Amino acid sequence: MKQSNTKTKIIAAAVAVFILIAGYAYLYFDFVRTNDSISADSAAISQEATQEQQVIGLRQTVASLQKDQGLLDSLFVDNDKVADFIQSIESLADTAGVSHQLSINVQPDDSLAADNKELLQFHMTTSGSWTNTIRFMTLLENMPYKVYVGSVELGEGSDQVSGVSGSPQKSSGSWKGDFDFSVVKNK
Repeated sequence: MKQSNTKTKIIAAAVAVFILIAGYAYLYFDFVRTNDSISADSAAISQEATQEQQVIGLRQTVASLQKDQGLLDSLFVDNDKVADFIQSIESLADTAGVSHQLSINVQPDDSLAADNKELLQFHMTTSGSWTNTIRFMTLLENMPYKVYVGSVELGEGSDQVSGVSGSPQKSSGSWKGDFDFSVVKNK
């Protein structure tokens, strides 16, 4: 009986150990499965947070570009503001104290056509004192539009001076200025 009792205890102990090992294995695999699930959820949250940061960055970029786009658009003459632009050029000449004659040419430009823009080319002949002629040129260059000055020829009487690098002396005589410039116009 002692031997039977010992056998029973050994079998009971073996069954208990087997149950403990099975329970331990179940808990271990449940822990691994839960850990994998948490890792996948953590990776998804991290990816979503990264995407959210990218969206915030893109929104900030778009807001910044909208401000820049407004500034960029203000550099071009709107189609319905061409007459106002021409009047402002003539007003600059009047302000500078030079008499003037203005001619305009609309030049198609393939590089601008894709952006729905075209080039307005101007030729202006002025007459006035040296100071007033230079003042007009300065006012023209500082307009709130992007004005491309192609060429400037200044001359007193029959002598022509190309550009202003010759720095002629101030004269009480009349100076003639020929200005070729252009500006981009929205169609």
